[in-house]
Amino acid sequence: MSRPRPVRMRTVAPLGDPQRAEVGRHLREAQRLLTTREVKGSILEIRLVLEWIRQNVPWSSPGRKPAQCSQTERWWRIQDALYSQTRGALHNDEVTKDFHYDRAEAETLLAMTAALLRNELPR
Repeated sequence: MSRPRPVRMRTVAPLGDPQRAEVGRHLREAQRLLTTREVKGSILEIRLVLEWIRQNVPWSSPGRKPAQCSQTERWWRIQDALYSQTRGALHNDEVTKDFHYDRAEAETLLAMTAALLRNELPR
């Protein structure tokens, strides 16, 4: 078995902002866990960030067909899809029991979640 490559990603980790410091620590922990091949642990940390986004970002939950959604409703759909994907990694129900996530998928979830958080931060 070959040694894992180090995960080198620039993620937004707003550690200097007291309201966002915890979410920044979760992003860093997710990244660290990937270096030790702890994919499920990393995805759990990513899910915690997505939960924070769901509770703190003023995107509107869509009530219409995707093609009719506003800009904020479309951002909500993106975060909802990511959240759903992280839930699949951590549950073992009839639908998700055969789900298996690898490191590349966890890296993708981490990068996309960090990008969503970056989108939410003031410019």
